[in-house]
Amino acid sequence: MKGLLQLFAILIIGNANAQAPSVVLDVNMSNIEPINVSEKNGKNNFWQGKYYYQGKGGTTSLKLCATNGTASGTTVIKEFNYSGNLYDFIAVKDFVYFLIDNTSNVAVSKKELWRTNGTEVGTILVKTFETTTAINSDVNLVSDEDTGENYSINENEIYFAGVSNVNGLELWKTNGTDASTVLVKDVYAGTNASAPAGFTRIGGTVYFAIGYYNVYPFTQLWKTDGTANGTVGIGQQTEIYKSQIVPFKGKLYFYGFDANGLEPWVSDGTAVGTTMLSNTSPNTAYYYSGPFKVLKSDNFVIFAQENYPSNSTNHLWKSDGTPSGTARMTPAAGLPISFAFSLKNYTIDNDFFYAYASGKILYKFNLSTNTNLSVLLPNSLEGMANWLQVFDSELWLTYRNSTNGIELWKTDFVTASMFADINPGSNASNPFRFFLNNNNFYFFANNSTGNKLFSLKKDIVFTGNISNNWDLAGNWDSNTIPTNADNVIIPTNKAVSISGSAVAKNITVYSPITLNTGELSLSGSLNLNSIITLNNNNLKLIGNKSSATGNTSSYIVTNGTGTISVENIDTARGMVEIPIGTTTNYNPIQISNLGTTDTFAARVESGVSQNYIAQTQGAASTEKAVNATWHINEETSGGSNVNLKLQWNGSQELLNFDRPTSKMGHYSGTSWEILTGTLAGTNPYTYNVTGVNSFSPFAIINNSFLNTADFNAIKLSIFPNPTASLVTISAKVTISKIDLLDIAGKQILSQNTNGVQTILDLSNLNSGIYFARILMENGSTQNQKIIKQ
Repeated sequence: MKGLLQLFAILIIGNANAQAPSVVLDVNMSNIEPINVSEKNGKNNFWQGKYYYQGKGGTTSLKLCATNGTASGTTVIKEFNYSGNLYDFIAVKDFVYFLIDNTSNVAVSKKELWRTNGTEVGTILVKTFETTTAINSDVNLVSDEDTGENYSINENEIYFAGVSNVNGLELWKTNGTDASTVLVKDVYAGTNASAPAGFTRIGGTVYFAIGYYNVYPFTQLWKTDGTANGTVGIGQQTEIYKSQIVPFKGKLYFYGFDANGLEPWVSDGTAVGTTMLSNTSPNTAYYYSGPFKVLKSDNFVIFAQENYPSNSTNHLWKSDGTPSGTARMTPAAGLPISFAFSLKNYTIDNDFFYAYASGKILYKFNLSTNTNLSVLLPNSLEGMANWLQVFDSELWLTYRNSTNGIELWKTDFVTASMFADINPGSNASNPFRFFLNNNNFYFFANNSTGNKLFSLKKDIVFTGNISNNWDLAGNWDSNTIPTNADNVIIPTNKAVSISGSAVAKNITVYSPITLNTGELSLSGSLNLNSIITLNNNNLKLIGNKSSATGNTSSYIVTNGTGTISVENIDTARGMVEIPIGTTTNYNPIQISNLGTTDTFAARVESGVSQNYIAQTQGAASTEKAVNATWHINEETSGGSNVNLKLQWNGSQELLNFDRPTSKMGHYSGTSWEILTGTLAGTNPYTYNVTGVNSFSPFAIINNSFLNTADFNAIKLSIFPNPTASLVTISAKVTISKIDLLDIAGKQILSQNTNGVQTILDLSNLNSGIYFARILMENGSTQNQKIIKQ
């Protein structure tokens, strides 16, 4: 592995070599031990830094557990005091849904919908579904059985398959309360089950599949707006294979069956727009063999298919969503072996697809370049690879040989080897439930004394051994400059300066970073525990999943023209927070886009920019606003439909600002316009508007801000503001006098002038907020806020 493998431990494995993973916590024979070694790993088990699972509790006591990878953070959240199973974890905005199969009363089958926010008091029963019908009675929260995801999520709302004795298994929806958990429509009247599945949201419409005249495994495409009358078939009788529908670039992708056989299909949600994407197989009959899976990476849809029986081979296809962009990844002869497409023996990381195939072969497909690598596992091995996980640019897995049993393995696709014999000798440690958190790799395994929680950590750490320059290899513990595949830590007391093009995958920041020139790009997460100062340079969050998290003291300071940009903001990405602020205030924005996918860039500056005020506003206008301007732009104009939320502090509100009547102002290039939305918060405050489709400066203002026009010719500007010493005040007309008042209204100094520009020296004043009362030659007066640093 490149760089230093940092292992931390609460308990150290006895007699383990230096490469062995570290024990975080002994969970053996305790309530926090996972109950099921072989259960699939759902993508939605992970929420807000914690992995949720069912803990062992005997036959009569269910236990909900969670872990963040630390000993103190691995806990029992709630004990239910009855028997059954927990399943279908679905993480949404404010909590995690899950189902309980309550088996405590064999006479009545109970399916219970719960939600949890990670606390016992916040673990709440939402709905109990009771039925004595054994057929088609399973409540189902997931859209995709492979990944465990629900594609219909809208904040806390999901669509799912619910059941009742009156209606059977039908389409339901919930927002997390009993009152909001309702039957949407009884598609097949009475107790007949339409068995809805594949719940997928595109914009304001949720698509799903229902049983196709009881012909297994085919279903039919329907859509809903959330009402019974608005729940209808799309009019296309396409037979969808196993209800597996994948949303991608605003359309639906699935395997459909018609006279061409079982082929990849695409739909825009209309009958005429539901067509075969590509005829990838020569067969026209349906066969049960073969994987026939639909998956997706960041930029591609993936189709796995078997051309049986005329060409008994397996193929992997990738598509950018168009017929011309659909291509086979495998050679023409195919792979004369079967892919094992359990969730545990394939994984997708960015645009790389990893899978295990019989014949003891691991594959790595590069979907962007249409190339692949493979590695043959040693002949002495038995069984199959499971729990595939990408970590530290390598593929990690479990495998078995006759000497060591099932243990932890890894491969760089040059060689494959056992990483650690966790349970020494031929006894298996059976590693299971792999997950990543905070750049660490976690899993459970048995080290001969029972199951433990283990950790592996790999980061590139800035040491500053030579200087504070990011661009020198000697300043990193790996002795290499970070690449876009690396996880980076900037530790405390190690301030960093960037003077070129810096990249990383994930960055955790504990000391300030300053961009002097160049830019910083990352494709993963930016975890801010200190500030990043942009000056006139840019920070870019690239890809579909990159994000940044900050707080009131740790954020991105936009003190110049530099911006932070976020790629691929669209419906699927949901709400994105951009943690920006001035040198003195944290002013983050939240943005979501229900329109065309686009890249958005943002910065914030102090003051409602005089350049915009002077063109249309009056002398008192700057007192009727929050002292901030947010500059937000989209890369490609048109097609956006944005929800935008701005945040400010009470200390930024100017003297005559009236918060209860405030609105969001948008400067169109020639004038300000009012955007009406929702005011919320108790310092900090937020204002949220919907349906924004043009971008430029935004501010929080009062209506009266727009009603005066007596100051058009002044064009007043104050800079720099904030200031440590000197501040320049200039106007288009002559300034007669400037009085400086403290926040209590006491006059601190008075300066006569007779020109369009004057300079005040504030170097002897205490830091704080002051107000300049500026008298113009034409008799008008304007009050301006000045911040002394």
